[in-house]
Amino acid sequence: MNRMGRAVAALAVFCAFFSLCAVHVRAAEEKINVNQAGQAEFYGLPGMTETLAKAIVEYRAKVGRFDKPADLLKVPGMTQEYLDQISPQIVIVPEDEEVRLPRY
Repeated sequence: MNRMGRAVAALAVFCAFFSLCAVHVRAAEEKINVNQAGQAEFYGLPGMTETLAKAIVEYRAKVGRFDKPADLLKVPGMTQEYLDQISPQIVIVPEDEEVRLPRY
């Protein structure tokens, strides 16, 4: 590979690395509303398993809204330790303050 090719390859790696970092930082700054988040959003939380993400969504569909973060402890598989870990990244928005998107 010539010099120009190596420079382009190095630039591509650099850009890819910092793009991933920017996405991770942005995601960490945004909180997810546990009463509206889907399985994919929950799975995006650090340490979240697909099984627990699915259990949260299924529990919410069956039982209804979460009123406080501690309500997540009723979900099978959720522990106090893990709830403490994700608490800074979740929010429970009162139903009257939620933004509703039209369904078509």
